[in-house]
Order: sequence, then C-alpha cells, then structure tokens
Amino acid sequence: DERNQALDTSVEVVERWTDAYLKWDPTDYGGIEEIIVPYASIWTPDIVLLNSAATNYEERLLRTNAIVSWTGKVTLLTGAMFRSVCDVDVSYFPFDTQNCSMRFGSWCQDVTKIQMESDYNATLELGTYIESQEFSLESYKAEKILNSDPCCPNPFDNVNYVILMKRRTFFFFVSYVLPMVIINILALLAFLIPSESGAKVTLGISAMLTAIVFLMTIRDILPPSENMPLLGKYYCASICLVSLEVALCVFTVSIHHLKDIRLSLRIQNACRLLAKLTCMKEPRFHNVILACESKRGKNEFSDGIRATSHFGGRLKSSRRHAWKGPFKPMSKEPMSSARDLRSMNPFID
Repeated sequence: DERNQALDTSVEVVERWTDAYLKWDPTDYGGIEEIIVPYASIWTPDIVLLNSAATNYEERLLRTNAIVSWTGKVTLLTGAMFRSVCDVDVSYFPFDTQNCSMRFGSWCQDVTKIQMESDYNATLELGTYIESQEFSLESYKAEKILNSDPCCPNPFDNVNYVILMKRRTFFFFVSYVLPMVIINILALLAFLIPSESGAKVTLGISAMLTAIVFLMTIRDILPPSENMPLLGKYYCASICLVSLEVALCVFTVSIHHLKDIRLSLRIQNACRLLAKLTCMKEPRFHNVILACESKRGKNEFSDGIRATSHFGGRLKSSRRHAWKGPFKPMSKEPMSSARDLRSMNPFID
C-alpha cells in the first residue's frame, strides 16, 4: 500500500520453545509422546510484530492449539494477517524496487529472559508463496538484532525479516508511459498543420490538458513525498514542452495573419534563423521591389521613384503573374494619375 506506507502480508508464524514444566516420561503415560492442548492453557511468549501499522492486533491473529512433546518442546502455529510499516521510496516509480522489513520480538521481556533464534530456510518457506500481481519477490532474509529500549537496562532480542520486492512495470508502462509518449508525438504534429486551420493551437492545448490529467491520476496512487517520482518528472517535462509548442503555434499563427503589416528586421532575422535550424529554404521571388518608409510618411522605391502609401511594403512579381509582353523601362517620374497606377498592375503581385 504505497499511499499509506504499509505492507500487507498473510503469513504463518511458527513459534517453538522449550518449557521445563511440560516434560514427562512416556513410559508412565502409556507411551504418549505428544499431546495437543489449547494455547490458552500453557505459557506462551509475548512475541509481536514491533513495526506494526495496524490498530487491532488481536483481530489479525488466528490462534490454534499448541503441540507439546514429552521433551518439553512446544510448537505453536499462528495464522496472521500482518500490516507492517514500510518506507516506500517512489523516486523511480514505476521502475522501483522496495525494501521492507518485519521485526518480531518480545514486548516486555528482555534478552535475559527470552533469546530468539531464526530457523531460516528459503526453500522450505517459499513453498507456499503466492505471487503478487503488482510486485515480484526478489529476495528475503532473516537477521537477529539487539534492540535497546530506554525503559530497561538490558536490550531486547529481535528477529528482523528483510523483504526485497520489484514492481512489475508492464501494466504501468502501458497505462501511463505509452499514452504520454503518443500524446507528445501528436503534439509535435501540430507544426505540420497549416496556419489557416484553427486546429493548430487546439491540438497542443488538448495534449497539454491530457498530460495534466495523467499527472493528477498518479498523484492519487502515490504517497505525498518530497521525492518526485520518475514518471512525475516525465509528465512535468512533457507539460513544459507541450506548453512551449502551444506558444510557438500561437506565434506562427499570429505572424501568418499579419498580412498588411511590415515585420521588423529582428523578426525577419529570427524567422530566417528558424528556417535554417529546421532545414527550410527561403522563398525566392522574381523582380522583387522593396519599399521603405521615409520620415515624412511617404514611400519611395529603391531606385528613388516616389509612390503613394498604398504601395508600401514588400512588392513582388511571381512567375504565375509574370508579364508576358515586351518589357518597357519605367520612367522615374512621379505617378500622379489613376492611369499610371493601372499601368503598374501587371508588375505587382
């Protein structure tokens, strides 16, 4: 349970100890060497899960009868549903590995009264293991530790089981990683949409909103932590890139609709630089006539011919509208009549 920082396990606890008061001679009792008695009728050690995350400890234990041998050896089998504290590290989610521990020990009897040992056998204990759909068990081990407590001068003997689990990533890759990769690819396709279409900006905004929804989804399944998961970093980077893509689309659409406004030299140089970076060629025009504004608000052609402000800007002649008749040099006299203006139409695009 990553959200609550806990590990839920269903285990069988086998406790064995020797009680000197439960010894007998089998010859005195008809050869009886083993008996089964209720656990409440004999002494049992107060072994508990010390790092428990549950509040109703007694309700999760299924006490059974104890098996007592004539040598005084007592075996107690307990079925339990344990909920232990586990420090979940989601820094590399969903490619993470979790290391959890279950620490067992006596609650009030120190090492001078109870000494614990572990008969750890990986082959025997994993025989009844049922695999989880979310995690795979990589390894586990048992270790004996001494734990000091301020209440008592002597330490307490504990047995700590360390469990190493690895998350199965296929489900999370298909559900969270792959859709975001597809969304990023679709967002890049917005640059191929013509500027006349309104879907150029809409596609980028839709991709950004979808990424935000996915980010909110993983927030509900992960615990609040100062370490942002790897998937969350990927989502944040995708949102930033898609936002930049939307801003560039808005910029290109706004430039496209500036038909009657002459762009500044800086914007023209920026567009030329972007064209070189994207391996695009600049359009070539035939018989290009450039006009620049004078301080008095009038326009003047590059060769000194005066013109009205109606012909200001960039004038060009393309192949499609090229004049097929004989070319006659234009006079450099000012164009004052409407007839002179109409004579210029075949040369103006």
